[in-house]
Amino acid sequence: MARILVTDDAGFMRTMLRDTLTGAGHEVVGEASNGKDAVRLYGELLPDLITLDVTMPEMDGRAALSAILAAHPGAKAIMCSAVGQESTIKECLLAGARDYLVKPFESSQVLATVQRALITKEANPATLLQEIVAWFDLGEIVVRQGLISHSALQEVRDAIAARKDRNLAQELVDRGVASEEDIESFLAMGHRDVSMAYFLLKQKFISVEQLRCALVLMRKSGRLLGFTLSEHGFCTQQQVAELVKKIPPYKSQNQTLRI
Repeated sequence: MARILVTDDAGFMRTMLRDTLTGAGHEVVGEASNGKDAVRLYGELLPDLITLDVTMPEMDGRAALSAILAAHPGAKAIMCSAVGQESTIKECLLAGARDYLVKPFESSQVLATVQRALITKEANPATLLQEIVAWFDLGEIVVRQGLISHSALQEVRDAIAARKDRNLAQELVDRGVASEEDIESFLAMGHRDVSMAYFLLKQKFISVEQLRCALVLMRKSGRLLGFTLSEHGFCTQQQVAELVKKIPPYKSQNQTLRI
């Protein structure tokens, strides 16, 4: 489990985040109510991850993020805000934030975001691919499609864990959340977008920061990864089209992998 520093000027939000994180086994090593304290505490505590509210007194979250990354380039930060403005999201993610949550958010959403943000280890480049794959977890896809909420998805996962003879795809179909055809389509979509992200990074068409930014914006808009990347000028439509041709076709599985 991770050591996490929580930052928000609202006490009730810090309490909610602390309870959610500690309830999942994480350790909240400190709390800050403004950006200046966040920067100071980060240097003192060196947590595995920090949550940063965008709007805070004395120093806002964006300035605090820049200060922390300047002193600690490998720092992992998740931005939180009640305002989901695209320009603010882009600014923070391109500056180096790992993810961005728009309030109000569900506890299960917070935990999924934290888990994904912690995957990539700077000393092990292979973990970046694991992070990309996590963005296209079947559960993440059905949430992005608006078919189920984060809390309802967690209930499904808990039911699967209790029975141990089921997988997520089967459970979603049986509960009427998605059809078998939908599941196959979602898995094919994930295969294509993971492959595209990998090739774009490998050929240095985009940066890791641009990819994370596109993934968050894609979650917000519901659009496809390739469209989102080109729409925001991270790569061209031609580059996306050429890469799509190189992606091997998705092979349907008789038994969907447990996700």
